[in-house]
Amino acid sequence: MLQDDKNKLVLKAEWIESDNESEVTSRKWQYASSRTSLACRAEYALYRRKDNILELTGSPSASKEGDDYAASRIVVNTETEDIQLEGEVKAA
Repeated sequence: MLQDDKNKLVLKAEWIESDNESEVTSRKWQYASSRTSLACRAEYALYRRKDNILELTGSPSASKEGDDYAASRIVVNTETEDIQLEGEVKAA
């Protein structure tokens, strides 16, 4: 588990690889939540802490304020919680 109090982000993973100097973390993971209104799932993630960016691939999905999203790739701004959906997109 990786907890980033600065960005109020919790990542639960099968494995985590982190470069503390560049603040880039990659992982094969199961779940991430940011603050209280956003929850994400994906097979793989790349978290760029300095840029406040979480990139999700491998059947990614995100839930925010009761809305569910799925896409080929999901990019989340962890500061604003804006979600960018790429590729084949599904929303519910």
